[in-house]
Amino acid sequence: MITIVVLHVIAEENRDLALGLISRNTEKAKQFPGFISRRILHSLDDPCCCYSVTSWRTQADIDRFRNRPDRPQLDVEGEERRIYERTPAGCILLFTRTRTETCEEAEQ
Repeated sequence: MITIVVLHVIAEENRDLALGLISRNTEKAKQFPGFISRRILHSLDDPCCCYSVTSWRTQADIDRFRNRPDRPQLDVEGEERRIYERTPAGCILLFTRTRTETCEEAEQ
């Protein structure tokens, strides 16, 4: 099992759009082969900070999901990995910073 842990620092002015993106991606992932679970954890200390913890059967399952053409069109920019969604009205900043860790559960 592979688990992806992502820190999302939300652009405050676009909070609803950013959370909507996470929700849409979660619904798409739930229907995709290899998906196991996803939890969204909201910080009690910072309302603009959340984490997503998503588990998949294999890395190949993750790669197939990431390459789906019907996923939202996103641009990643800068060292802090700002995330913009491409829309007909232009690019919208959703996350001012992201950090992704790919993890594998240790055998015990």
